Amino acid sequence: SWLRDYLYISLGGNRKGRLRTQINLMLTMLLGGLWHGASWHFVIWGCLHGIFLIVENGYKQLFIGKSAIRKDTSAGARGFLLALLTFALLNVSWMFFRATDLSSSFILLKAMTLGGSSDLGSLLAPSEITIVFLLTPVLMTTHWFMRNTSLEAIAARIPWGLRALIISFMIISLVLAPGEDRAFIYFQF
Repeated sequence: SWLRDYLYISLGGNRKGRLRTQINLMLTMLLGGLWHGASWHFVIWGCLHGIFLIVENGYKQLFIGKSAIRKDTSAGARGFLLALLTFALLNVSWMFFRATDLSSSFILLKAMTLGGSSDLGSLLAPSEITIVFLLTPVLMTTHWFMRNTSLEAIAARIPWGLRALIISFMIISLVLAPGEDRAFIYFQF
Protein backbone atom coordinates (compact mmCIF):
# COMPACT_ATOMS: atom_id res chain seq x y z
CA SER A 1 0.00 0.00 0.00
CA TRP A 2 0.95 3.65 -0.18
CA LEU A 3 2.14 3.94 3.44
CA ARG A 4 4.37 0.90 3.10
CA ASP A 5 5.76 1.74 -0.35
CA TYR A 6 6.38 5.46 0.07
CA LEU A 7 6.91 6.00 3.80
CA TYR A 8 7.96 2.80 5.56
CA ILE A 9 10.38 1.60 2.88
CA SER A 10 11.74 5.13 2.36
CA LEU A 11 12.51 5.31 6.09
CA GLY A 12 14.51 2.09 5.80
CA GLY A 13 11.77 -0.46 6.43
CA ASN A 14 13.06 -3.44 8.38
CA ARG A 15 16.57 -3.43 6.91
CA LYS A 16 18.34 -1.64 9.77
CA GLY A 17 17.65 -3.79 12.81
CA ARG A 18 14.77 -4.32 15.22
CA LEU A 19 14.81 -0.95 16.96
CA ARG A 20 14.92 0.95 13.68
CA THR A 21 12.09 -1.24 12.35
CA GLN A 22 9.91 -0.29 15.34
CA ILE A 23 10.76 3.40 14.92
CA ASN A 24 9.94 3.20 11.20
CA LEU A 25 6.60 1.53 11.93
CA MET A 26 5.67 4.23 14.45
CA LEU A 27 6.78 7.12 12.22
CA THR A 28 4.91 5.68 9.25
CA MET A 29 1.66 5.42 11.16
CA LEU A 30 2.07 8.82 12.86
CA LEU A 31 2.61 10.43 9.46
CA GLY A 32 -0.37 8.48 8.13
CA GLY A 33 -2.46 9.92 10.96
CA LEU A 34 -1.27 13.45 10.20
CA TRP A 35 -2.00 12.91 6.53
CA HIS A 36 -5.65 12.28 7.41
CA GLY A 37 -5.93 15.55 9.32
CA ALA A 38 -3.97 18.13 11.25
CA SER A 39 -5.54 17.34 14.60
CA TRP A 40 -4.59 15.48 17.75
CA HIS A 41 -7.24 12.80 17.32
CA PHE A 42 -5.67 11.79 14.00
CA VAL A 43 -2.22 11.75 15.61
CA ILE A 44 -3.53 9.44 18.36
CA TRP A 45 -5.18 7.25 15.73
CA GLY A 46 -1.85 6.94 13.90
CA CYS A 47 0.04 6.35 17.16
CA LEU A 48 -2.34 3.56 18.18
CA HIS A 49 -1.85 1.85 14.83
CA GLY A 50 1.90 2.22 15.22
CA ILE A 51 1.72 0.61 18.66
CA PHE A 52 -0.46 -2.21 17.30
CA LEU A 53 2.05 -2.93 14.51
CA ILE A 54 5.00 -2.86 16.92
CA VAL A 55 3.26 -5.25 19.33
CA GLU A 56 2.28 -7.58 16.47
CA ASN A 57 5.84 -7.49 15.14
CA GLY A 58 7.22 -8.28 18.61
CA TYR A 59 4.68 -11.09 19.08
CA LYS A 60 5.73 -12.69 15.82
CA GLN A 61 9.42 -12.43 16.69
CA LEU A 62 9.07 -13.72 20.25
CA PHE A 63 6.46 -16.44 20.03
CA ILE A 64 6.30 -17.66 16.46
CA GLY A 65 9.08 -19.03 14.30
CA LYS A 66 9.46 -17.15 11.04
CA SER A 67 8.56 -20.20 8.97
CA ALA A 68 5.40 -20.87 10.99
CA ILE A 69 3.96 -17.35 11.21
CA ARG A 70 1.07 -17.80 8.78
CA LYS A 71 0.23 -21.34 9.82
CA ASP A 72 0.29 -20.67 13.56
CA THR A 73 -1.57 -17.33 13.68
CA SER A 74 -4.45 -18.65 11.60
CA ALA A 75 -4.81 -21.94 13.48
CA GLY A 76 -7.50 -22.77 15.96
CA ALA A 77 -8.58 -20.89 19.04
CA ARG A 78 -5.44 -18.74 19.31
CA GLY A 79 -5.94 -17.36 15.82
CA PHE A 80 -9.61 -16.70 16.44
CA LEU A 81 -8.86 -14.91 19.73
CA LEU A 82 -6.17 -12.83 18.02
CA ALA A 83 -8.71 -11.90 15.34
CA LEU A 84 -11.20 -10.82 18.03
CA LEU A 85 -8.50 -8.79 19.80
CA THR A 86 -7.58 -7.10 16.52
CA PHE A 87 -11.25 -6.30 15.88
CA ALA A 88 -11.68 -4.79 19.36
CA LEU A 89 -8.49 -2.72 19.18
CA LEU A 90 -9.33 -1.38 15.74
CA ASN A 91 -12.80 -0.39 16.92
CA VAL A 92 -11.22 1.58 19.77
CA SER A 93 -8.76 3.30 17.43
CA TRP A 94 -11.52 4.26 14.98
CA MET A 95 -13.19 6.28 17.74
CA PHE A 96 -10.32 8.73 17.36
CA PHE A 97 -10.49 8.71 13.57
CA ARG A 98 -14.22 9.35 13.19
CA ALA A 99 -14.75 11.85 16.00
CA THR A 100 -14.74 15.54 15.16
CA ASP A 101 -12.14 16.44 17.80
CA LEU A 102 -10.11 14.96 20.65
CA SER A 103 -12.65 15.63 23.40
CA SER A 104 -15.40 13.95 21.34
CA SER A 105 -13.10 10.96 20.89
CA PHE A 106 -12.79 10.49 24.64
CA ILE A 107 -16.52 10.98 25.20
CA LEU A 108 -17.29 8.30 22.60
CA LEU A 109 -14.60 6.00 23.98
CA LYS A 110 -16.00 6.37 27.51
CA ALA A 111 -19.54 5.64 26.30
CA MET A 112 -18.29 2.63 24.33
CA THR A 113 -16.25 1.07 27.14
CA LEU A 114 -18.18 2.04 30.27
CA GLY A 115 -21.66 1.94 28.81
CA GLY A 116 -24.28 4.59 29.11
CA SER A 117 -24.82 7.43 26.71
CA SER A 118 -22.57 10.18 25.51
CA ASP A 119 -23.25 13.88 25.43
CA LEU A 120 -22.94 13.66 21.66
CA GLY A 121 -26.24 11.83 21.20
CA SER A 122 -26.72 8.34 19.91
CA LEU A 123 -24.79 7.41 16.81
CA LEU A 124 -27.23 4.61 16.01
CA ALA A 125 -30.90 4.05 16.69
CA PRO A 126 -31.66 1.17 19.10
CA SER A 127 -32.92 -0.99 16.21
CA GLU A 128 -29.66 -0.37 14.32
CA ILE A 129 -27.62 -1.35 17.39
CA THR A 130 -29.52 -4.64 17.53
CA ILE A 131 -28.75 -5.27 13.87
CA VAL A 132 -25.06 -4.51 14.47
CA PHE A 133 -24.90 -6.91 17.43
CA LEU A 134 -26.62 -9.65 15.42
CA LEU A 135 -24.60 -9.19 12.24
CA THR A 136 -21.13 -8.71 13.75
CA PRO A 137 -20.65 -12.34 14.91
CA VAL A 138 -22.08 -13.62 11.61
CA LEU A 139 -19.75 -11.43 9.56
CA MET A 140 -16.71 -12.23 11.73
CA THR A 141 -17.38 -15.96 11.47
CA THR A 142 -17.87 -15.70 7.70
CA HIS A 143 -14.64 -13.73 7.41
CA TRP A 144 -12.82 -16.29 9.55
CA PHE A 145 -13.86 -19.20 7.35
CA MET A 146 -13.10 -17.26 4.16
CA ARG A 147 -9.67 -16.01 5.27
CA ASN A 148 -7.85 -18.16 2.70
CA THR A 149 -10.34 -17.56 -0.12
CA SER A 150 -10.47 -14.57 -2.43
CA LEU A 151 -13.71 -12.86 -3.35
CA GLU A 152 -12.74 -13.28 -7.00
CA ALA A 153 -12.69 -17.07 -6.55
CA ILE A 154 -16.13 -17.01 -4.93
CA ALA A 155 -17.55 -14.69 -7.59
CA ALA A 156 -16.17 -16.95 -10.34
CA ARG A 157 -18.28 -19.84 -8.99
CA ILE A 158 -21.53 -17.83 -9.17
CA PRO A 159 -23.37 -18.19 -12.49
CA TRP A 160 -23.11 -15.12 -14.72
CA GLY A 161 -26.85 -14.34 -14.62
CA LEU A 162 -27.00 -14.42 -10.82
CA ARG A 163 -23.86 -12.28 -10.64
CA ALA A 164 -25.47 -9.68 -12.93
CA LEU A 165 -28.61 -9.72 -10.77
CA ILE A 166 -26.58 -9.20 -7.56
CA ILE A 167 -24.58 -6.34 -9.10
CA SER A 168 -27.78 -4.71 -10.42
CA PHE A 169 -29.39 -4.98 -6.97
CA MET A 170 -26.33 -3.38 -5.37
CA ILE A 171 -26.30 -0.48 -7.84
CA ILE A 172 -30.04 0.14 -7.45
CA SER A 173 -29.69 0.01 -3.65
CA LEU A 174 -26.91 2.60 -3.75
CA VAL A 175 -28.92 4.92 -5.96
CA LEU A 176 -32.19 4.60 -4.03
CA ALA A 177 -30.81 4.39 -0.48
CA PRO A 178 -31.55 7.43 1.66
CA GLY A 179 -28.52 9.19 2.94
CA GLU A 180 -27.32 12.44 4.30
CA ASP A 181 -24.73 14.81 2.95
CA ARG A 182 -21.44 14.42 4.72
CA ALA A 183 -18.41 16.58 4.25
CA PHE A 184 -15.55 14.92 2.45
CA ILE A 185 -13.27 13.51 5.16
CA TYR A 186 -10.20 15.39 3.89
CA PHE A 187 -11.92 18.75 3.46
CA GLN A 188 -9.59 20.37 6.02
CA PHE A 189 -6.68 20.01 3.63
